Amino acid sequence: MNKVILGSILGAAALTAAAYIFDDENEENKREYDFTKKTAGKNSSEILKQLEKMDWDLIHLNVELASLYTDLSSLVGYGDDALTEYSGESFTEKVGDYIYQGSAIFLRGNFISKINEFRHKIMSLYVSYKDVIINANQFLKDNSLKSVSFKGVFLRKEDFEISNSIDNKDWDDQVNKEMELFENFINIASDRLKRLITEINKLNWA
Repeated sequence: MNKVILGSILGAAALTAAAYIFDDENEENKREYDFTKKTAGKNSSEILKQLEKMDWDLIHLNVELASLYTDLSSLVGYGDDALTEYSGESFTEKVGDYIYQGSAIFLRGNFISKINEFRHKIMSLYVSYKDVIINANQFLKDNSLKSVSFKGVFLRKEDFEISNSIDNKDWDDQVNKEMELFENFINIASDRLKRLITEINKLNWA
C-alpha cells in the first residue's frame, strides 16, 4: 500500500548554520560612551536596574522552557508505533491508521512551531538588551574594572526545521538537542549577566 503523503510533504532537512548573537567585543570599539568615575553612582544605578530587568526576563524564559519540556514529554514516542503503510484489512482500520499518523504529524509540527516562537523571544530579548550589555561593559572599562565578555553565547538565527513524518524515528532526540541549545544559552547568559552585575556593584561598595 502507499505510504502517507503528508509525511513527505512536511519533511525538511535540518538547518545547522549557527551565528553568535552576543559578540560584544567589536561593538564596544565602535562606540563612545560618557561613563566616568565622576558620575559612577548615578550611571551604575541605572545600568544595574536594566541588567536586573534582563535577569528577570531570562528567568521567565527559563520557566517557559520548562513548560516546553513538559509538552515535549507528552510527545515522546507518540507515532513510533504507527504503521507507515495501511496494512489494516478493513476500511475502518485503514481510516484509523491514517488518522493516527496524521495526528502524530500535526502534533509534531505544532510543537516545532512553538520551538521557533520561543527562539524568536530569545532573539527579541537580545535585541532589547544588546546595548545595555555593551554600555555596562564600557562602564566597567571606564572605571578600571574588567569587562565580562558575552562572546561565545550563541544561538542559531534560522528557524529549526526537521521532518515531522512518523518515518523520522529520531524526531524526539533531534528536538531535545535543539531545546538543549536554548537551555545552555539561557544558563550561560544568566551566569555572565550575574558576573556583570557583581562587577558593577563593586563600584557601589567601594
